[in-house]
Amino acid sequence: MATTLNNITASTISANLFSANLLGLTPRQTEASTWAAEGKTDDEIGAIMSCTGRTAKKHVLDAMKSTNTHTRAQLVAKLFMARVFSAAVNLSLIICLSSGLVAGTTDNAMRTRTRTTTSVRTVRTGREYAA
Repeated sequence: MATTLNNITASTISANLFSANLLGLTPRQTEASTWAAEGKTDDEIGAIMSCTGRTAKKHVLDAMKSTNTHTRAQLVAKLFMARVFSAAVNLSLIICLSSGLVAGTTDNAMRTRTRTTTSVRTVRTGREYAA
């Protein structure tokens, strides 16, 4: 992890401390949230941050309270949407997408959409949504 005056950088996610401060997050809460976004457990975050797992969990919970979120996933999503977090994009993924190597999976996902109602489960195809 690299820490500069304005940023915290984990392996794939970078956090802007100025933007985090605008949301009411401390640098420790931001760092713990960054590692949570990387998928680390409380004990792993504690080891990385040189504190106990319980303290790391407290930092994440305090960040959730400050951002009015209820789960780690909501916290991470909110921090991405608020542009506190930014992620490094893998170049090989961009090449695969631009060359169409993964287009088949996208087409299949778009072709079939499932909608659940309270009593009946209906499946609709993408052709019904086409204009």
